[in-house]
Amino acid sequence: MAIIIRTPKAIALLSLKSSLQYEETMKRKSPPCPFGNAFKELRKSLGIKQSQIASRTGRTVQQISEIERGDREPRFSTLLLLAYSLGISPEELVRITAQSMPEPIILLREDAEKDL
Repeated sequence: MAIIIRTPKAIALLSLKSSLQYEETMKRKSPPCPFGNAFKELRKSLGIKQSQIASRTGRTVQQISEIERGDREPRFSTLLLLAYSLGISPEELVRITAQSMPEPIILLREDAEKDL
């Protein structure tokens, strides 16, 4: 099996092997989203339960739990709802959670310039 990608300059042929490598890479679990833990600490400090956040945002308790564990990154629209459910502005939520998150580490492959 091969995947053909048509580009203006050329036609690239990707082998099955590289396609499978890509699929395996995509299946790997990404590191947890650091926003979740910061949000959880903020929610607890305000004395608000996950079930209250869920009912205020229209999300399920499971979805809130996944965000807090870092298994799910909230969409922008959910981020807005999370802020309002805590009774704070989205800017304040971002500021508070960003303060408690570690500095990002950016790793680049040697051949990363080719991808840009």
